[in-house]
Amino acid sequence: MNEAYYYSWTKQNSASKLEIKETTVDSYLTHDNREIYDLSSCSYHLSFGLRNERLTNAISDQYKVLPAAGPKLVYNLKQETSQKLLKALGQNEGKIFYTVSGAEAVENALKMARKVSGKEHILSREKSYHGASVGALSITGDWRREGSPLLDHLTHFIPEPFENDALAKTEEIIKKVGPQKIAAICLETITGGNGVYIPDPNWYEGIQNLCRKYKIFLILDEIVCGFARTGKNFAFQHYNLAPDFICMAKNISGGFFPFGAVYTSKEVSDYYENEVLSCGLTNYAHPIGLRVCSEILDLIEEREFVDNIKNLEQTLKDSHQEFNQLSCVKECRQIGNLMAVELDYKDSLSWNDFIKENLYINVSNNILIITPIMMTTPQRLKQALKKLKGVLEKLCEKIG
Repeated sequence: MNEAYYYSWTKQNSASKLEIKETTVDSYLTHDNREIYDLSSCSYHLSFGLRNERLTNAISDQYKVLPAAGPKLVYNLKQETSQKLLKALGQNEGKIFYTVSGAEAVENALKMARKVSGKEHILSREKSYHGASVGALSITGDWRREGSPLLDHLTHFIPEPFENDALAKTEEIIKKVGPQKIAAICLETITGGNGVYIPDPNWYEGIQNLCRKYKIFLILDEIVCGFARTGKNFAFQHYNLAPDFICMAKNISGGFFPFGAVYTSKEVSDYYENEVLSCGLTNYAHPIGLRVCSEILDLIEEREFVDNIKNLEQTLKDSHQEFNQLSCVKECRQIGNLMAVELDYKDSLSWNDFIKENLYINVSNNILIITPIMMTTPQRLKQALKKLKGVLEKLCEKIG
């Protein structure tokens, strides 16, 4: 078939693809009657199911009440959802700026950080992805930054948390660039698709101290790791952090509507009381996005959901231990329902290799990113992980 549309992040003549006829809560059903279990929540955004009747009903109900609105319009849902989101973030002050994607969330956080600080340079990590727009891609470290015009003269990469003397080297970079030039440090709180690297609390304490010492804003990207993925509402809540900006998307709407948001601290929101906020989108704070976000914020607080994700986490932990015993597995890293299985394998594995085994798993540099749908059952997850173990055992035998 000669498609009239593009596939993202690939050569069009060799794009990986999966033709489906329908979905269940946690699987894709194909025209040849295969059932492919999703171990990565698609692009990490369908964490509340490939189907979710509760979310679709909320969207349907909202279409009947207020299907669309403009940025200047005021209505209860906008205020109620914003307050609910602030509460989930554990923030008593500050404000929410809404977007329609993660890239736009990061882009607007960078824009505001630069405006409020009067500085332009940004520090980031190489093991990162922050979005496909020019500003967000400029502070991204992975392969997707290739082939695009970038703001390299304003971007500086700091050592990874696990590197020796990472904090001391980071401070050296700050001094070399000049703290008077650096607006922000932007970090995925816990790296998602680039390997699930989980920083030590001491590293984050050091980063926070450097930000305070040199008056640099801290921007946290929670686009993959937010909304219960790591066992807490947001990943930064595992640490003693006071971020100035928090970027959200993907699971803010469970993938059921294009939506995103940026939390800004009181310092930032106070600044804009008397300064023009030069940020805006036509579909800013869309009522459908607000409604599904509100539903998800309720869902992640409910006992049945909390109990289920704890059981899923334990299921992952059990497999984590089994995977670590395999000769072709270099390391497993896990927090909550976010796990990486890093393989010791010289050849390159791909998404297609696992689709053939009826498993949907995102792969990055031979690291399998496991982010199960949080509405699946422990029994279903256990079966899929058992199948994955079998695939890896065959790989180990092949390597020898």
